[in-house]
Amino acid sequence: MAINEGLEEISKKGEAREKEIEIAKFHEERGKIKCECWQCRENKLVREEVKAKIKKEVADYEKEEKKADKQQCSDCGK
Repeated sequence: MAINEGLEEISKKGEAREKEIEIAKFHEERGKIKCECWQCRENKLVREEVKAKIKKEVADYEKEEKKADKQQCSDCGK
């Protein structure tokens, strides 16, 4: 009985591993294009958040750079 239970457990683990391999192959072949699995959706959200953060930082940097370019004239004070 214990042997049968052990074999069933190993079989379940093997099936789970096969599913993981199939998903990995699918992602490699398709390049994660239009994939709707939870991992891809989560990664997509994280990438979008990072891109938004980077865009904000770039915009802030450009504003500061423009301010640094404008300096007061030592002759007329403008």
